[in-house]
Amino acid sequence: MRKFVPALFLLVLVFPASASAAQRWTFESKTTVRNHDGDFVIGYAFANGTAPNTPTTDHIDVQVTRGPWKYGYVDGPFAGWGGNKCGWVLGGSSRMRPTTGGENVPNRCPAPGPRDSNANPLAPQNIFAAGSYAYGTGGGTVWPAVIQPCANGSFAYANYNPQTKTFSNKYGALPAGRGTAGGQGVTSGYSGFGWRYQTADGQAVLIKDTAKELGGNHPADTANGQVPNWFFVRAECIRRVPTFTSPGLRISKASWSGGRVRASGRVANSAQFGVKVTFTCGKRSRSKTVRDKRGVWKVNLKQPRCGKRKRGTVTASYRGDGRYVAQQASRKVRR
Repeated sequence: MRKFVPALFLLVLVFPASASAAQRWTFESKTTVRNHDGDFVIGYAFANGTAPNTPTTDHIDVQVTRGPWKYGYVDGPFAGWGGNKCGWVLGGSSRMRPTTGGENVPNRCPAPGPRDSNANPLAPQNIFAAGSYAYGTGGGTVWPAVIQPCANGSFAYANYNPQTKTFSNKYGALPAGRGTAGGQGVTSGYSGFGWRYQTADGQAVLIKDTAKELGGNHPADTANGQVPNWFFVRAECIRRVPTFTSPGLRISKASWSGGRVRASGRVANSAQFGVKVTFTCGKRSRSKTVRDKRGVWKVNLKQPRCGKRKRGTVTASYRGDGRYVAQQASRKVRR
């Protein structure tokens, strides 16, 4: 009788190769890096020689793609905002290209969080000084400002590192007195010049100053490439100026019918905040804040408990900002 010998089977567990992580893209030009897709500029990435002190070409390890925007780790002089070198860049031809052999590079950035979440390290409230920036007003909103004399020189820089408090990619200096046209102490400039935000540490300010609106060379141009439209200056070299004018707030139409109050009017298209519209009948009132669209605002309010009252008042108010004074307008309506 043959003795039964059990066969031995080797169970081999085969694990799949690690899934594709990030993919490396190489920059082909000077590119803005932003804290969120389409939001604030927080620095630059470069191709070789496209700015001062750029002897190599930068790249980004892309983890997330959202439409034309790409998010990931940005290699190069771009700084470590929110504790890491991560940000959003706009893709497209002539801006960047996939790097040969750059597939499956490790993820080095946290997953991008909601733009406004306190848990997002790149949320504006986490990286900018409180009250130093206008938010939710459309891209590129700036405060009136002027360059002033300062000890270290009012140089333009493409990058600032909040972790080390250092500036890099240095262009030329802007002259004192350059600023928003009409502002106090402004001797040269134009209406589009302005202050975008101050960094949370108080050391740097991002400003807007576009050469194309000047009709000539930018004051900070150097042989190393033209200064970008957005750049950093030391905070002691610039100050905001109170250029207050009327926002042109008015009520064009107002009516009260069927338990609803409707009103519309105008306000300056570049106003920072919404128009607060209040309807009052006796001691009762109801309010709503609305945004304008190209300078035109409108509102539809449900009336409060007005009883048998036939008369009321519609009041529109604007609280004022760094460019416009506060203003109020009112109109009587009849049911």
